[in-house]
Amino acid sequence: ARGHVVAKIAESWHEQDTMVSKSRALLLAKNANALKVRVDVVGIGKGVYDALAADYKVEAYRASDAATDPERFANRKAEDAWALREMLEAGTIRISGSKLKEQMASMKWIPDAKGRVRVVDPTDSPDHHDALVIATAGMWYQPKPEQVFKFRPLGTPSEYARPAAGLGW
Repeated sequence: ARGHVVAKIAESWHEQDTMVSKSRALLLAKNANALKVRVDVVGIGKGVYDALAADYKVEAYRASDAATDPERFANRKAEDAWALREMLEAGTIRISGSKLKEQMASMKWIPDAKGRVRVVDPTDSPDHHDALVIATAGMWYQPKPEQVFKFRPLGTPSEYARPAAGLGW
């Protein structure tokens, strides 16, 4: 479709063996003619990153890294997730797949002590959501000037007064 990207999760797995994960990621990257593979390097992902680096161009991703706009976002994940939200709202990206759509709908944010956006992960790991955030990191959607700093929490006004409950995207 013209004017937007359709994103879907090609495959997911929960593998403890880094070499098995490396092989699967390498096969997916080659089949997609990907220029590089971005890997979450926290925990087991560090081993996958190191193994992949020997055979493919890789880029490290850490959700806890500082945001490029640290006055608005608590960390890189919050900033990248917000950018994805803006791309979805603008129609520049669409998502495919029921699990991905379900996880996207379950994501919440709350303001931190400094009033910055912080992502609140549900108790069930949002691996498809996180994969899309990581994959689209850096694909910045530039909002119109009147949209900048427009926080649009979902819900009723009484829910806005309870940020600890989390605000919907």
